[in-house]
Amino acid sequence: MSAPSCCRTFLTILLLGAALAGASGESTRTTFSDRIVFNRNQDIYLLKDDGTLFRLTDTGDNGLPVVSPDGYMIAFSSKRDGDSEIFLINSDGGGLWQLTNNDAEDASPTWSPDSRWIAYSSNRDGNFEIYVTDVYGRNPRRLTRDPADDLTPAWSPDGCLIAFVSERDGPREIYLMDPDGDQVRRLTEDRSNNCTPKWSTDGTEIIFFSTDAGSWRSVICVLETDGADQRQLLHGAGRRATDGP
Repeated sequence: MSAPSCCRTFLTILLLGAALAGASGESTRTTFSDRIVFNRNQDIYLLKDDGTLFRLTDTGDNGLPVVSPDGYMIAFSSKRDGDSEIFLINSDGGGLWQLTNNDAEDASPTWSPDSRWIAYSSNRDGNFEIYVTDVYGRNPRRLTRDPADDLTPAWSPDGCLIAFVSERDGPREIYLMDPDGDQVRRLTEDRSNNCTPKWSTDGTEIIFFSTDAGSWRSVICVLETDGADQRQLLHGAGRRATDGP
C-alpha cells in the first residue's frame, strides 16, 4: 500500500471510530490524546485540537502513524534505512528512536492500552506474522505461526484482544487472538477481502474495509466482536483497499 493510500484508509476509519463512540456517548479525547497524526507526501504530521500543524519527520518514506494512548509517543513505519522498520518519536517532535532493526519488513504498529507494548507485522521469518515488543525494542515475541500472511494488528481498548488480518483460510479475513497469541478465532465469514481493522473506542465493535472478490470497489463495514451484526457504513471510491507494509 502506498503512503497516500495508507493515510486515507487510516484517517477514514479513525474518524468513523470517533463517530461511533460519539453516538454511544463515549468520549474520544483519551484515545486520541487531543492529537491527530497522519502521513502526507511520505512524512508524518501532527494536528492538535487548536489547529496547529507540525511536521514530525523530514527523512525517508514514512507512514502508518499511531499515537500512544497516553499521548506521549507516536509509532510509525519508515523506509529510511532501505527496508520498512518501526520508529518511535515523542509527540513534541523530539526523541526519535528506532524500535526494530533487521533486513525484513516491519510495519503496521499498534499500541497496547497501557502504552508499554507495540504489536506489528513482520516477515523476518519468511512470511508476514504478528510480533510484539516493549517500547524499548527488547525481547520481541512472535504471536502468530501460520504459513499464510498475518497483517495489520489492532489492539483492543481494554487490552484483552488483538484483531488482525490473515490469509490462512483463503481471502483476507479479520481474526481475533489473545495478546499472547492464543485463542485465535476467525471473525468475518463472508469470503470477501477484509482488511485494516480498527476498534471502536468502547471496544464493542470493529471497523474494517471490505472488497468483494473480483471487484475493485470497497466498502467500510462494522461488526460486533462476536462476529454478529455486520453492516456497511460507507461505500468506497471505486478502489480496492489492501493491507501491507
